[in-house]
Amino acid sequence: LTLTYTAGVNNGGNEVLAFDNILLIDGGAAGPDVDLDGDVDGTDFLLIQESDPSLIPDWEAAFGGGSLSAVAVPEPSSLVILLSSAMFLTLLRSFNK
Repeated sequence: LTLTYTAGVNNGGNEVLAFDNILLIDGGAAGPDVDLDGDVDGTDFLLIQESDPSLIPDWEAAFGGGSLSAVAVPEPSSLVILLSSAMFLTLLRSFNK
């Protein structure tokens, strides 16, 4: 890491050099986890967009590829529907007497 100082703010004879929000990335060693927080998330995506858009396919693969997967939802069994209907009809019949 080399920092070159070219100019600063003169504060009564003292030179002041201030840095804020510095992110150093080691040549892509972190892959799509550019903020080095241990996960690949939206923050990494924003940083990749700003610094190295060529990493977006790697981010997509690590984040889930952007595709949705179908999950089977179990349907109630016919027996449960039949028993529920029988109970309802029995209750309805007892109220009508």
